[in-house]
Amino acid sequence: MDAEQDCLFTGTGDFTCHQFIRSVRELALKAQKQRDDDWMADNASILFDGEALKWFESLDDDVQTDWKRLRRALLARFAQPAYEEAPPRPDQNPQHNSMELKGESESECQEFVSQIRKRAVAEGKENDSEWMVRLAFPCFLGKALKWHASLSIDVQSSWRCLERAILLDFPHTPTSVISPARIQVNDWYSFVPPSSSLQSIRSHTDWINQARERRKIYELSNNKSIPCWLLIESQKDIPNNAIRTGTDVSGNPLYSVRSWYKDVGLLVGKCGPHLSGGAYVALNSEEISKIYPFEILVGDPSHFKWVAIPEKPKDERAVAPSPFIGVEAGLENGIRHRATFITQIWLDNSWQPGKVHSGDLAKNERSAFVFTGKDKEECRAFIREIRLRASEEGKDDDSSWKHRLASPCFAGNALEWHASLPQDVRNSWHRLEKAVLVDYPLAPLQTISPARIFVEKWSISVPPSASLQHINAREDWICQATERRRMYREVKDNSTPCWLLVETEKDIPEVALITGFESSGEPLYSARAWVDGKGLIVGKCGRHISGAGLPINSIEIQGVTPFEVLVGDPSHFYWVAVLSQTEKPNPITHQPFAGVDAGVEMSNRHRATFISQFRHEGDLCPGKIHSTHPTGEIGKGGQEHWLETHNARLLAWAN
Repeated sequence: MDAEQDCLFTGTGDFTCHQFIRSVRELALKAQKQRDDDWMADNASILFDGEALKWFESLDDDVQTDWKRLRRALLARFAQPAYEEAPPRPDQNPQHNSMELKGESESECQEFVSQIRKRAVAEGKENDSEWMVRLAFPCFLGKALKWHASLSIDVQSSWRCLERAILLDFPHTPTSVISPARIQVNDWYSFVPPSSSLQSIRSHTDWINQARERRKIYELSNNKSIPCWLLIESQKDIPNNAIRTGTDVSGNPLYSVRSWYKDVGLLVGKCGPHLSGGAYVALNSEEISKIYPFEILVGDPSHFKWVAIPEKPKDERAVAPSPFIGVEAGLENGIRHRATFITQIWLDNSWQPGKVHSGDLAKNERSAFVFTGKDKEECRAFIREIRLRASEEGKDDDSSWKHRLASPCFAGNALEWHASLPQDVRNSWHRLEKAVLVDYPLAPLQTISPARIFVEKWSISVPPSASLQHINAREDWICQATERRRMYREVKDNSTPCWLLVETEKDIPEVALITGFESSGEPLYSARAWVDGKGLIVGKCGRHISGAGLPINSIEIQGVTPFEVLVGDPSHFYWVAVLSQTEKPNPITHQPFAGVDAGVEMSNRHRATFISQFRHEGDLCPGKIHSTHPTGEIGKGGQEHWLETHNARLLAWAN
């Protein structure tokens, strides 16, 4: 108790927040809870007093119960400005209290938004849009103040909309903001990206909010010559200043429109007062109709001109295409890196409005693609397409780029599966690629359980699961194991079979599966860990043993940490006898079973490693065994022991 009294933090005395954080870490270390954020946050919560306690009680629950976030909030609120890793205290930094935005440069806008965000995090208000708007409201000066005053009340009162306006629109006035972006095209055969404004749209909600804001500003301007994508509800609302971009065979006018369609993106199409069913857009060789609402291009036609799409020069002496400024029109999620423009095509004796993307025409034939996950072949085709597009763009090593390209392409069952994945997997192309190829269509709960390896005949070599074959280094294993542990904790179902990562033998949970006993009666458990140059080695552990013991190359490597221990409801498993290869035909033949996938050894990658149990020198020892091998291995006394398989039992799935 005296030690805890010494750790009381008031925020006003000589006991600094850095000393307080160190004290909490020391308490956690003594209790061997240094990696348990929940434990550290709970213990820190009873050590606040005075002003610090008032501050702590004002924090949101998710900050109070998460040590990482609580630690950052502590540093932001109480650290001295000289501490380089902590944002300066608002009450100690005059510049922080006098944040100003004059709008002198793009970097000033970025710094202003960054300061607002830091203040919000420091006060635990990062999810409070109204609080951030109030903080920013008095900070506009000069032309930034005039610009802010010209914004609609919807933008002024929403931090998300205001933040976007500051970063993407400033210093343009509202009337210039509503005009389509001008996309400079110097070489048609090079990809030209869409504007940052369109790239910020990620959903139908994003698009409809922007479209309504555009319409409001357009109507307030009372100037019909302004080029604008104008939101309308039906053909009856087509205004008389809509820009005619085509004519059908009967001479009826056609206009360019766009609308957000499902998960595909902001698609460009056509409409006309004589057509029924709303907007018409082309997608996957079909024309989709009856799309409402939609935006139509309006304004003074003198703002625009038609240009011919240039032929690609076959010789350097040929006349080069002239650069031009295209009218930005849409954004397709499958090709977010290419701008979409309005085109006019002569078809069936009529001029039809359409769409075209920057880049080689042959490449453009592969437009938006969708991944529904109907079978493994589509999974492989999806990964090939992402890799091909990355190669075309010179982004082979850019994991972030490939993840952003793939993310909007999921649809149907694949979309539900993608949404169920942990954020770490969704945001990493390396992990997402592995999940699509190896795990799909298994849900996260299924993916944390050991794979079932079907063994029809013990004499036939059986390979490990694809998941284990993807592990080539300790980093691969530890990433998978850490992710499994996080998902297991989220599931909150102790009956779920799982290889659970633990730091030491003291962390072995009560639900660990007992797979053996010492002669003294102490329970033993199956464990595994990565050994550099050897692979993911299966062995044993126990609460009375330091670390895991892993038999490999004639020795038992002892004291290995961290390691994984097999946990779950024992009713999921049963022991089967292993028939020796040397046994002569017997009326009792081998029965097929599903073994528990346990490890992969670099020198034996083509054979699955299973959990075995041997009786040896009075112990019932957990060990490992490989398909077709005449012996299994256990570790005991620092040595690896080989035992004949006819003395072994092998762990299998019960159902």
